[in-house]
Amino acid sequence: MFSPIRFYFLIVSVFFSLLSIEAQELEARVKISTENLGAVEQSQYRDLENQLSELLNKTHWTDLAYTKRERIPCSFSLKLTELKDNNKYQAELSVSASRTAFNTMYDSPILVYVDKEVNFEWDLGTPLSYQEQSVDNNLLATFVFYAYSVIAMSLDSYGLEGSMRLHEAIKQLQNQANSHQEWNGWDAFNRNNRSSLISAITEPKHKLFREIWYNYHRLGLDICEQNIKEGRKLILEQVEKLKTYKDELYESFYLRLFEACKIKELVLLFQEAPQEERNKLRKVLDELFPTHQEELDKLRISQ
Repeated sequence: MFSPIRFYFLIVSVFFSLLSIEAQELEARVKISTENLGAVEQSQYRDLENQLSELLNKTHWTDLAYTKRERIPCSFSLKLTELKDNNKYQAELSVSASRTAFNTMYDSPILVYVDKEVNFEWDLGTPLSYQEQSVDNNLLATFVFYAYSVIAMSLDSYGLEGSMRLHEAIKQLQNQANSHQEWNGWDAFNRNNRSSLISAITEPKHKLFREIWYNYHRLGLDICEQNIKEGRKLILEQVEKLKTYKDELYESFYLRLFEACKIKELVLLFQEAPQEERNKLRKVLDELFPTHQEELDKLRISQ
């Protein structure tokens, strides 16, 4: 005999079981632009776009269990800037990612970066094959690296040194890339490339920033919905700690990353704070990032 109540609970059970199904870590959007190449057919690159999207979204990058709702939203925009000999490309890759502040709809940026040193070889219609132990294409290596980086920045925002589980994989990828001298973007002597971000994520000397990053998000941003005053207080404390970090490691990639991700967010968070708090934040940010006067001027305006 049909029971509406039993049917209802069956549907609810199936719904929640679907929500808990393990999913990959990333919810990535990939876009390839070819405007700089002149008269080429954009649709010819749709296959490459789909391959890279599948790589990011269907690969398990860690041993962690994610639900579909927990996947990290991110965007990968590849601008092809030059083509030689029909298969040798120069490109720029823009990567952005965010994490949602607890109990809100607000997405906080955790990675914003434009990599201008992407070179690779690829023949139209050729499938890309990713093998963790042997990456043989710089485009693949670069996308894999930023997949790890997005997850690392997310993990470090939720747990102290949360990214440690990725350190070995990132270093292994770096070693593989360094064996290809023709691959751009991995030079250890360049302070503003993939190697610099690898150093920031994996080396112990950057531990203070990773603590600041965790405290900023988990102890500050995530409580703002419940207690905005306490959240802002904790966030301001972390920004002040950045001065100590900058004094020790003024060329750190992390500082440029924080600048790209958090200046606008901080202004937004503190625009309705008491004037004394806004002045305090303004003074610290002036010292840390003196080229953002127009944005920081918004902290002077009384609400």
